Amino acid sequence: TLDNVLDNLGIHDVNIVKIDVEGAEQKVMAGMGKIISSNKSIEIFFEAWDESYLNQCKEVLNSYGLKVYREPCSMFRATYSSMS
Repeated sequence: TLDNVLDNLGIHDVNIVKIDVEGAEQKVMAGMGKIISSNKSIEIFFEAWDESYLNQCKEVLNSYGLKVYREPCSMFRATYSSMS
């Protein structure tokens, strides 16, 4: 998982994550619980090809307390803070 990789590298502070893994975004997100919970300023950027897949990704991110917003250029952003 991404949690394990960053632990092994000694990286604990993560502010921005861009996920582009051609359909495995939800799996990456599921393996980021420690990173997300310990970095309250984190922003996660990802793409979703349809509403069904977007909803699956939102489900994972919402379970961590993140909110998902549509960005210009077909990207989505998940963050703890509200849009500004």
